[in-house]
Amino acid sequence: MSQMIPVEDDSSGKYAIVKEPYFLFNNTKINEILGLVILIGVFIAGLIALIVVITRLDDTSDKQSLTHRKILSIVVDGISADVIENIAVEIPTMRKIQQIGGYTRAYVGGDDNNYTQPPTISAPGYMNLLTENNSAKQIAIFSTWTDNRIKLIGEGLADAGNITFDYKFDGYEFDEITYPHDSEAQYIFDIDQRVTNETATCIKTYGPDLSWVYLQFTDDAGHEFGDSEKLTKQSPMLTVR
Repeated sequence: MSQMIPVEDDSSGKYAIVKEPYFLFNNTKINEILGLVILIGVFIAGLIALIVVITRLDDTSDKQSLTHRKILSIVVDGISADVIENIAVEIPTMRKIQQIGGYTRAYVGGDDNNYTQPPTISAPGYMNLLTENNSAKQIAIFSTWTDNRIKLIGEGLADAGNITFDYKFDGYEFDEITYPHDSEAQYIFDIDQRVTNETATCIKTYGPDLSWVYLQFTDDAGHEFGDSEKLTKQSPMLTVR
């Protein structure tokens, strides 16, 4: 930029134009730096705001997850409805269920006395309980009998729907060091206890959408002793948990 400044000129005595450096360049540089600082400040403020929003959304999601309805299906195998009803007064957990919710007889599968009625054996009933759920949901299995997951459900098999479990606690019957096998199947009772404990811990910690628990000892007692006093005595021991 140029300035008009007076200079001595013997010939005319008029002003002359002299080119002299001005500070416009320096001012521009300062403006650029200030602008960059402002942009950085705006970016940081926006980033902080985004982090706050994401954190609040996560908190909301967690709260919704905690309040979302969950399903816990417990199969205590081998106990018929009449046994449960006859000994209900001896089982604190059954009384709590009746106080909080209710008790009723039910069945799984098709309609009774209809072409959709399944055979009265374990596997079809288990499959109804295990597979009728949204595949996007988290599902967990706690089982004294590993075949429930490997064979009846067919975990990971395309023909079985590629069902996978997010949490699984089974296979304890193969650990004969921790659970030595005996003729009275006491080891099955001990495994049922282990499965029960793992169930409580996992549900409290992770809260899967659908949890399926299978306990076997009462089924062994039923096969061994039938609908007898032995089975009746064993049922409260297991269901009290």
